Amino acid sequence: MPVVSQAVGLLVADRQATADTIVTAPTPLQPIDLTDDARVAEVLDLAVRVGEVVLASGTGVVDTTTTVRFIAATYGLSRCSIDVTYDAIRIWADRGPALPPASTMRIVHYRALDFTRLAAVDRLTRRIRNEVVPPNQARAALDAITSAPHPYHRWTATAAWSLMAAAIAALLGAGALVAAVSFATTAAIDRTNRVLNRYGLPFFFQHMVGGAIAAMPAIVLASLAARLRIDVDPTLIIAAGITVLLSGLQLVGSVQDAITGAPITATARMLEVMMMTGGIIAGIALTLHVADLLDATVPPVYLSSARDITDLPVKILAGAVAALAFALACYAERRALAAAPGTGAARAISFNVIQHGGIGPVITNRLAPT
Repeated sequence: MPVVSQAVGLLVADRQATADTIVTAPTPLQPIDLTDDARVAEVLDLAVRVGEVVLASGTGVVDTTTTVRFIAATYGLSRCSIDVTYDAIRIWADRGPALPPASTMRIVHYRALDFTRLAAVDRLTRRIRNEVVPPNQARAALDAITSAPHPYHRWTATAAWSLMAAAIAALLGAGALVAAVSFATTAAIDRTNRVLNRYGLPFFFQHMVGGAIAAMPAIVLASLAARLRIDVDPTLIIAAGITVLLSGLQLVGSVQDAITGAPITATARMLEVMMMTGGIIAGIALTLHVADLLDATVPPVYLSSARDITDLPVKILAGAVAALAFALACYAERRALAAAPGTGAARAISFNVIQHGGIGPVITNRLAPT
């Protein structure tokens, strides 16, 4: 599915932005007095707090470790041991044989796709590398970044997720009616899950509720289509809802951690993906079962892999809109919003043309340029 690759491509590009700026730490900006416990603690706290933002955005263990080590080494703590797991960052600074090691720990309590915040931390990292920024000033700048509100209103994000669902439905061959229903369904899923999240409902059950909400309009539309003899495919509503629900999970990060030698974190992230996917499937299956017991028309849940390119202009436009909507839903900066449609359109063209040649969707996703 091309839109998944577009979303993953955008996500990887934004997450990688910070890691790409991290190189071997330069000569410390100013020598640190290793006997000054307060000074050392200030540097360690700054390092793990920067790492917290990076890790919360789904960045892999290796890149997060590199970022934390870079911040600490820049301020003079070059001999550090760093341990990054799924939800925690620990750092120990070696202060020589005459002093005990200094250490601190940070628990990552949240996961948020906020590319504006990630980009701001990236710029702060550049400042720390290129300018003489005292730790207290860097800490104040970081506090301003993490406490700043999202650049767009919450309803803007809801509209973006909904628009992404409508674009996905169009990419899969849906008409205007199914795309409109997908838009409204995703809006209902997003607002409902925000309410449930405020009440502290576990994410598994939030995804289960989301799957149920995605299935209900499909059942209603299937019943109406059977009575009114309308040629629609309600299954695409469920497919669009599933794609939106899965787009925020850390599948890319889990695979990256597995490849780069962080099996524990990779397993934890993969387990989360599996559990959330199971919640979605459970919600859909339960709703379809209840509908079957009530003798309602139950749409068959399947996805056809269409290889025709007769409606290629529509798919190109849908790909551009889906990429733009995903970037907007993740609070990307304006320059990223400007680049996203072109990336999505190019991806849609390459995907459909390559698949039209008879190659399967999985291999096509790897062959199509990002």
